[in-house]
Amino acid sequence: MCECIKQMDDALEAHNGKLSVGFGVTQDMGLVMRLMIGTEKIDKTKRKPVPYVYAAFCPFCGESMTSDKRLPHVVTPSAETGSAT
Repeated sequence: MCECIKQMDDALEAHNGKLSVGFGVTQDMGLVMRLMIGTEKIDKTKRKPVPYVYAAFCPFCGESMTSDKRLPHVVTPSAETGSAT
């Protein structure tokens, strides 16, 4: 995996910022870090939460974010708990 996220976090630290990342579980119960893409509601009166979206490829260098192609690119949050399912 590339070091772009760490490099960007180092650069953003001077501005009190960092990139949002999420973690996915692989088939062999390992963890993989994925860059999270911001989403927001269009119609804020609707209660259903918007899905989380993760980058499959690094937006800075184009390298694959994981070798496990079975991980989903969109994770739907659970309405009851607010956690991803």
